[in-house]
Amino acid sequence: MAATVDREALRAWLDGLAPHQLAEVDRILAGYDPPPVSFREFVDQVRPGYQWYRHCEILAERLEAVESGELSRLMVFEPPRHGKSEECHQHE
Repeated sequence: MAATVDREALRAWLDGLAPHQLAEVDRILAGYDPPPVSFREFVDQVRPGYQWYRHCEILAERLEAVESGELSRLMVFEPPRHGKSEECHQHE
């Protein structure tokens, strides 16, 4: 869930910073990478080259549904070595 920002409070806080402090904030933000939007993007970032077979895509969709609250529970039944532990562990 994305955090909400009180823009006015943030602007007031930034206005109170000294020039060298603002430069530090700029330096930090210049190297900022926004978090992945989806679970698939996250996996692609942490496991480059991960093979997205059709059953892996379906599991990723269901895990996102659990995270969003669309599903309250999910039982995963797949044969051994089909990626269920890998995907479910990364989605914790």
